[in-house]
Amino acid sequence: MRTMAACMAVLLWGMGFAPNATAEENKSPQSPLTAKLDHTIGVCQLIDNPPIPPGTAANAMNPIVAVWGYLQTVEKLTSAQLTDKMFITAKSTLLQGAVHGTLEYLGEGYFVYHPTLDYLGADHSTVLVKIGGLKVKVVYHFKMISGGRDEKDGPGSYEDKKNCPNGAMWKISTINRNQ
Repeated sequence: MRTMAACMAVLLWGMGFAPNATAEENKSPQSPLTAKLDHTIGVCQLIDNPPIPPGTAANAMNPIVAVWGYLQTVEKLTSAQLTDKMFITAKSTLLQGAVHGTLEYLGEGYFVYHPTLDYLGADHSTVLVKIGGLKVKVVYHFKMISGGRDEKDGPGSYEDKKNCPNGAMWKISTINRNQ
């Protein structure tokens, strides 16, 4: 069973976010959970092609964890607004598969992207996440790299800036369902 704290620590470290925000930074004038908003977010995911090491889930992602991180870091929701139950009961559905590879569902919200061997261009896929009454479309922008990544290619590195000009995660749109 996944735990929110473990998944969030990996996500936030991997995306270069500082997990410790002050109470003032976490205040939001109107919570997206009560505003009946639907969100679309973009996530840049560097993909090793060929995968390093081959045959592993090195290119795995979890859209539920990405949405959780987005709601905390971009929308500034607090742990009082986001509960463990919401995280555990969240569901993800693949809306659009990749063009230059395949997505395999691993269970518990995890997918692994298998790129077409030696393809070094861009690809994308869309996953719908339902969490706490919200619907969030996660548009993954896959950027293939060859040779694998090491510590110098981690968060904030030249590779991330070159391949992910919008950063690791960004808001694409918000729609108010009340209108």
